[in-house]
Amino acid sequence: MNQESGCRPYAVLVVDDEAPERMTIQDLIRSAVPDCEITGVSSDKEAKEVLKTHPVPFDLAVVDVRLLNNNEGLKLLGKDSPIRNRSAQTRVLVYTALARFEIACAAYEAGADACLSKGDPDSHKKLREKARELLELREAREDLRMQYERQMKAEQYLRSHPEVLEKYADQVLLLHDEDIIRASSDAEDLWKYMEEMVIVKAAQPRSNDVEC
Repeated sequence: MNQESGCRPYAVLVVDDEAPERMTIQDLIRSAVPDCEITGVSSDKEAKEVLKTHPVPFDLAVVDVRLLNNNEGLKLLGKDSPIRNRSAQTRVLVYTALARFEIACAAYEAGADACLSKGDPDSHKKLREKARELLELREAREDLRMQYERQMKAEQYLRSHPEVLEKYADQVLLLHDEDIIRASSDAEDLWKYMEEMVIVKAAQPRSNDVEC
């Protein structure tokens, strides 16, 4: 899906101090979302350095709570989070062997989007599913961004061409904030006209129109 849309591969950060576990997590994510580039580190210190130098923001960070026998993993979240400071759009999945209620609460309070237990018999399946779900949020955000841009271009055009707006007044709906949306399929003529005037792109963007 990601390659078909023309987007860059997903960028994933995995933070776990146990090398075998880190490799397992990376393999599980790749099996769920092949089109991704994964960076693995063993400590919060390494994670902070990678976050500073990585060429693109990470779409997902999978973080263990206990790093080197302490709870440094949670310090990557919360106030002044180095993960969210790099990009507010990075989703965070806490994946920990500390299957305690207070740990899950602390993770969510610190800003995690999901918290899974390594001790769960279905942990591998749940990790694959949750990683895919969180990564695919990027496409949803991109779709909303493109829709907003098309609406803004339409609005700008109609503001500067009141005669067009008057002609198609019964086919256009102005919201309370004056955004313009397609009210129904009856508005197709208006949108076709505006597309011919090179004002907005087609209502359904082509794959090569997408930028990430």
